[in-house]
Amino acid sequence: KEIIPKRDNSMQGSLEIIKDADAYFARAKYLEALDLYIYILRLFPTDFVVLQKKADSYYFLGHYELALLNYDRLVREAPNDSETLISALYARARLYHHLTRYKEEFSDHDRALGLMNEDHELVVDFLYARARLYHRLTRYKEEFADYDRALELMSADHELEADCLYGMARLYHRCNDYKNATESYQRVLELQPNKFSALYAMGRALIQGFQNYQNAAIYFKAAIKRNPSHASVNDAFYMLGSVYHWLGQYHKAIVAYKLAARTSAKRASSFLRLAVIFRELQRYQEAIDILDQAWRLRADDQRFVQESLRLRNQCCGLKKHKKTRSQQRNLSKTPWCLHVDDIKLMRNKQDRLIVLGSGSFAFVLLGALVKGGMLVAVKCSKSQTRALVDS
Repeated sequence: KEIIPKRDNSMQGSLEIIKDADAYFARAKYLEALDLYIYILRLFPTDFVVLQKKADSYYFLGHYELALLNYDRLVREAPNDSETLISALYARARLYHHLTRYKEEFSDHDRALGLMNEDHELVVDFLYARARLYHRLTRYKEEFADYDRALELMSADHELEADCLYGMARLYHRCNDYKNATESYQRVLELQPNKFSALYAMGRALIQGFQNYQNAAIYFKAAIKRNPSHASVNDAFYMLGSVYHWLGQYHKAIVAYKLAARTSAKRASSFLRLAVIFRELQRYQEAIDILDQAWRLRADDQRFVQESLRLRNQCCGLKKHKKTRSQQRNLSKTPWCLHVDDIKLMRNKQDRLIVLGSGSFAFVLLGALVKGGMLVAVKCSKSQTRALVDS
């Protein structure tokens, strides 16, 4: 946010040049603007308005050291308790934040807030900026206090209202206060219905706090639909896949996980979740194939690799068991064991397959009597069959 103090009347002879420089600056042509600002400062070296515009031009061009030199000069030379000093402190704090020099940024915020009354137009901006710094420093109590004070002081429809509400909602969420978190997220969405981070966080809060998967899916789908090109849209696809998985809608979950796997950040985790679904659907070979891809993507994560290989071994065992059961079913249906009339199938307590017939003789197939790959068929009378079933 650009903060420019009002000009004085010391530059009447250069108004046209200043107008042209400001026009370049407004169109983000900072290099052309910078040339004109430097020219004006040769004529009027103590014009703090132009000096700040020069420093801002350096900042937006990425010349941070030159920008910092000019901001430092503004802070040193600007009169105390002046708008110029407050503006310079705000701009320098922004630069310190970019340079991750948080101690100096914090000092500038405190100094500026000490110079302003509560009705100052920039007090909310400073409180919001300091709250974000508190969050980075994990000082959540102070962060909450600054957001709360900013919301009290700001006028209706202030441009930072949604940002402050989102900051408070995030704090509630972190503290597992899901009721206040969802209420705050809802207030944010009333102001900014398309805000991806609020839609995504609302869905997560509904799951974590209330296990409300149906409504969570609505928010994840809204985040995707309203922000299809957002950098984190695949995170929303991943969470949507998780919701469908929890709801037992496996085919929808498979589609969502595959969409989430388009980026490397979520690919390995999505593959692991897909393997779990394939296992539950008894599509064991697909699970094995995708797990072979998953653990190689995060080979440096020992825990992930172990989990992937454990699941793979489980799928291999289940696949082998499924194949064996299939072979046994095929053997039980071969013509040589289906000679009798009115065949009925039943299982005794030992899970042995019994084939009973209404003729004078019956065949009993015992699944436990498998030797050398052969299923033993035992021919016996009705009375012997009934005695065997009873036992």
